[in-house]
Amino acid sequence: MRIKVVKENLAFAVEDLRLSNLILSIMRAFGEFKWILIRKRQREGIALAKRLGAYRARKRIAIA
Repeated sequence: MRIKVVKENLAFAVEDLRLSNLILSIMRAFGEFKWILIRKRQREGIALAKRLGAYRARKRIAIA
């Protein structure tokens, strides 16, 4: 398995299946953690905008 990080221009070749599973699990955990932080900041921003009266939710649409 080869892992290439485009942004930092890094490449890793992993031959051991257990090691490659470990690396992918760690990368997945960091990605999920980052997603959780983004969603938390978004909720905090929406709550602040609601308190200031600047938040208008998206209009609901009827689904047939």
